[in-house]
Amino acid sequence: MATLKTMNYIIKTMYYKKIPVIFLALALGAIPCPSSAQETDTEQNYRAALETARAGQPQEALPTLRALAEQHPDKINYLYDLITVLSWAGQHQEAVQRAEKLDLSNAPSYVLDNLAKSARSSGHYPLAEKLYRTLLGRDAKNWQAYVGLAFTLADSQRIEESIALLNDIKDGFTAIDQDG
Repeated sequence: MATLKTMNYIIKTMYYKKIPVIFLALALGAIPCPSSAQETDTEQNYRAALETARAGQPQEALPTLRALAEQHPDKINYLYDLITVLSWAGQHQEAVQRAEKLDLSNAPSYVLDNLAKSARSSGHYPLAEKLYRTLLGRDAKNWQAYVGLAFTLADSQRIEESIALLNDIKDGFTAIDQDG
């Protein structure tokens, strides 16, 4: 606790330097500061849920990740990871629905990859194709995105395109292997 002399000094300094009153109120404890412990608990819960999901138990992580994504809509990484874990848990329709709120052009590749799998698994073939093509635009050597795109084309009854893509993949990756 500050002594009376210290508090007088703080008040005079703030007055003469024209420091806003809110800082004085914060310094004297009249306005409670946001608890960093609360943020730490939130982050700890988030990390624990991700560890649980990565350990092969995505279903157990989902209640925490859903709550965090809803309580903290400003933290986009919570939504990204919720979508990813929903995909891991086989809850593909919900993953696609949650992604409708996002600008996917800025989403990390791991989110696009899992969302593309969910879109394909839930029959949203145009979305899956778009996402796989976006991934290939980011990394032309992403063979998993090529295979996902080929399966998506086949699932949407575009068999000739799928076969042609698989042949291109085979030829392209064979040339890469021979070059080094």
